[in-house]
Amino acid sequence: TVMAPRVQKPAHLGERPRVWLPVRKWLPTYQRRWLKGDLIAGSVVAALAIPQSLGYATIAGLPVQVGLYSLPTVLVVYALLGTSRKLIVGPVSTVALLTGSLITGFKPESQAEAVALAAGMAITAGLLLMLASVLHIGWVAEFLSKPIVTGFVLGLTILVIIGELPNILGIPGPPTTDVMARIRNLATGLDDIHPQTLVVGVVSLALMFGGTKLAPKVPWALVTLLVGLVASNALDLAADGVRVVGEVPQGLPTPSLPGIPLSDWSQVVLAGAAVA
Repeated sequence: TVMAPRVQKPAHLGERPRVWLPVRKWLPTYQRRWLKGDLIAGSVVAALAIPQSLGYATIAGLPVQVGLYSLPTVLVVYALLGTSRKLIVGPVSTVALLTGSLITGFKPESQAEAVALAAGMAITAGLLLMLASVLHIGWVAEFLSKPIVTGFVLGLTILVIIGELPNILGIPGPPTTDVMARIRNLATGLDDIHPQTLVVGVVSLALMFGGTKLAPKVPWALVTLLVGLVASNALDLAADGVRVVGEVPQGLPTPSLPGIPLSDWSQVVLAGAAVA
């Protein structure tokens, strides 16, 4: 049987804001009784997302405050423009690690230059993803082999673990994207393990993984965060040599386009395409 194609009727002028601003569709139907639960859930998510964004900014080779600048922006934008109730929005280790590796390839001379490169890559990736949405080419993902994707994510997970082990063990050393160099630094730096840092790392991991086994419904990542904050302040762990985030610059940056030389934009676009 041959079906006649269904003709899409043009949206009425009054309906277009609903298409481009989905919040106008769901907000009028929001019920007040949902507010209490949403406030609690939002507080828990924020408490976890803030340190997560700080950590992933560090993995990307950027100042910690960059994570604080980026996180609320994307969350508010998605609240206005998002259409999925199940999509998780936030920083991810894969993008952070890939961004950090690409930035290192540019050999930036300062943190400001690294931030500009990251911003240029993010803008490029966003524009490409918007173009993919307009062209409806999401079906391409169906051709990605599941074993390849699983192996890719597993490989990135191993890279993140190797990269964070020196922080958990308290082993000093210059950051590097060379995997073999990281492993070599770990092997040769075992004598430099900082005992207090190791205790903090082991206790934190035990709380998160052990607590999840004992009481799966408790947000153990949040509990670990709060215990760590109290312990760091009460025991003055920084005085014992445990590295802490320290003072985070206050205020917001002035919005501006990334100051990237025109000659570098071709490489930035390619890097942004890789991230996308």
